[in-house]
Amino acid sequence: RVYRIKKGSGQGQVQSGELADTLYYELCERNLATDPHVQHKYGIKTYLRFRDDIFMVIDILMNMIDT
Repeated sequence: RVYRIKKGSGQGQVQSGELADTLYYELCERNLATDPHVQHKYGIKTYLRFRDDIFMVIDILMNMIDT
């Protein structure tokens, strides 16, 4: 049998990981998690990501005061 990918990149394809990382950055990180104004507003001190691993340091007290 031969299967064709109808939508998306397809699991196991060479470009799939890079494509997923790029899309996640464009849709989630660029205007949210890595934006300095958003980081300040929500007390995000550190935001690091590698593939599907995310590490954040958040100032909880600052976040509670602003809400």
